[in-house]
Amino acid sequence: MDIVRAVRASVSPTFVVAVKLNSADFQRGGFDADGARQVIEMLAPLGVDLVELSGGTWSRRARCR
Repeated sequence: MDIVRAVRASVSPTFVVAVKLNSADFQRGGFDADGARQVIEMLAPLGVDLVELSGGTWSRRARCR
């Protein structure tokens, strides 16, 4: 959060600030979808323009059906 605040304070109001999150990292104690949602809710008032959510890892890819 401190980094996002510092970036936002250092750039013009029209500069797009983005954050990349892994929606599920499949690590014990790691991120899950609810954790990602909570982080996004914390970022919203900080002026983040874009959040990229990705999921899975090279060794554990998500399957599309």
